[in-house]
Amino acid sequence: MSPLNACLLIPVVVAYLLLLLDNQVCGDANFAILNNKSLPGKCYLETDKGPLIIESEQLVRHPLKCENIFCGRESWALIFTCSPRSVPQGCVVTDYIDSNAAYPECCERDWVCNDIE
Repeated sequence: MSPLNACLLIPVVVAYLLLLLDNQVCGDANFAILNNKSLPGKCYLETDKGPLIIESEQLVRHPLKCENIFCGRESWALIFTCSPRSVPQGCVVTDYIDSNAAYPECCERDWVCNDIE
């Protein structure tokens, strides 16, 4: 490879690495039945802040967790959570950057790496 081609390739490699290391946020979705006999057709979830009652076909943010909950028909719920992130070897995931942000932005986390070998 000529030196000129190598120089042209450097910005492409740097951009690719930045995309790989970008703080990408991906979520998982889980199903649950959140029923309460006294609230037919609604979703009911007990939280540390008290009961969370969600109307059918409504999407709400969980009051304590970085989750969105969609209440479907017959108290079936779709719960959107943060996916575990893969981190570089020798690194650990830190706390959420802004746990009060809207979902999925609240999922964003950094990591700390131990450079001592």
